Amino acid sequence: MPKTILIGAPIDCGQKRPGCLMGPAAYRVAGLAREIQALGHGVEDWGDLALPDLHEVACANPAVHSLAETVGWTEILMDRVDDALSQGGLPIILGGDHSLALGSAAGAAAFAERQGRPLFLSGWMRIPIFTPR
Repeated sequence: MPKTILIGAPIDCGQKRPGCLMGPAAYRVAGLAREIQALGHGVEDWGDLALPDLHEVACANPAVHSLAETVGWTEILMDRVDDALSQGGLPIILGGDHSLALGSAAGAAAFAERQGRPLFLSGWMRIPIFTPR
């Protein structure tokens, strides 16, 4: 039975309208884990991530906002996605705004590189997909 790992990423710093941070709770209330189990997959819910301590970062582009928060979320998501893949799981990131793709893709890329395997990403669903051996 494949292991699916749910990782909550209550992120809304990548856009300017509040509300995306409620995404992980909405997926859980809607029964996502139950539906994945009904398809015959194992499910572990690792809960919601928390924003780590922030680094000072700067960008001269005035369109960029909340950069320190976005970098923080990217770093923590990268680590957790890498951890999930290293444990043989399929991480499903519950978000959050689209900036969560930065850490999701970076974590999958780090794992794929260590495995010596190419990485392909599905942009629509943001699910890391590896080529079969």
